[in-house]
Amino acid sequence: MTKTTYHIIGAGIAGLTTAKYLKKYHPDAKIILYEAAQNCGGKFKSYFDKKLDAKVDIATHAVLKCNSEALKIIGNVPFQKSVLFYDVLSQKFSCNLFSHFKLLALSLFNLPFHLVASGILKKTLYQMFPFYKSHYFYFSENLTNEKHINPYIQFLDEIHFNYVLKDVQGKDGRATKLCFNKKIISLEPNDMVISALDIHNFAKIFKTKEPQYSKIINIHYRTSTPLTLPQSKSCLAVKNALAHWIFVNNNILSVTISHAENINLSKDELAREVWKEICLIRKVKAPFVPPYRVLQYPYATLRHDDKNNLIRPKNCTTQFQNFFLAGDWTMRDWPCCLEAAAQSGKRAAKTAYRMQKKLSKMQ
Repeated sequence: MTKTTYHIIGAGIAGLTTAKYLKKYHPDAKIILYEAAQNCGGKFKSYFDKKLDAKVDIATHAVLKCNSEALKIIGNVPFQKSVLFYDVLSQKFSCNLFSHFKLLALSLFNLPFHLVASGILKKTLYQMFPFYKSHYFYFSENLTNEKHINPYIQFLDEIHFNYVLKDVQGKDGRATKLCFNKKIISLEPNDMVISALDIHNFAKIFKTKEPQYSKIINIHYRTSTPLTLPQSKSCLAVKNALAHWIFVNNNILSVTISHAENINLSKDELAREVWKEICLIRKVKAPFVPPYRVLQYPYATLRHDDKNNLIRPKNCTTQFQNFFLAGDWTMRDWPCCLEAAAQSGKRAAKTAYRMQKKLSKMQ
């Protein structure tokens, strides 16, 4: 019998997690991954920024201690034991999660709390319990590839970079060809395909309905020496300001701004205004703005309201019996995050493996 090959499209967390579980469920199968970029990680990766002369994450990601699958990705890391909040208007600090629930919700859903789909709220509250574990969190340290992504290479038999999917051809209910910019892959009868594309690219390729999105902006500043935040914290949540979160990793200070569609400042103006806020919080006067990089992600997450939540698939199957879906956007009622991406990869791997066994028995 021909050896089964699993073709995974997309090397983000969903695709890499799919590979890990396929290797667990079907260790003698061949696993091939195709990635449009030149490296793995998707939205969860680091790179060397020449302007900053430092490694930075393309976005700072936070993981709660209750995120079971995401914890398997990040491994043994130091957790923060509390979140410090600062209100720019009142100039007061607080560690009370409940009094800053709206800010936490904005960060988690990338959308104001009152607009979030009821199904997503229910799923999030269910996944967050026991609640005390939500007090413990980890944020990425600008070494994402070395610490969290590269270990996943062991689960792959082949990996092909700069492979952009253009089309999928099918016949008699099966996907038969994967058409990439570099090559057309003909699928064998036992082959399975898992698409771990983000929804923006998936919608373009498969001509499906594209959702509305919520934007995220990240700003990285490189300082001459490591900065300190109030109360010696390395992370600070900010209320009534442009910046929502401030993270310190040695001499890189990173800022995250959620639901950023209404920010109309230029990159330079935004970097200057946010730096003023940082100086105000630290109660210092800075004569200049340090080197910075502003990264904008207009397709960061799909908009987490009822209308766009219903666009998401109910499960990971497609019109082709050998073609499955992974990606945080494929998990209806879940917030788009690392945990959802990892859970989707596990689900897709399990479903693809079960279908492969079923079809093999029929042959």
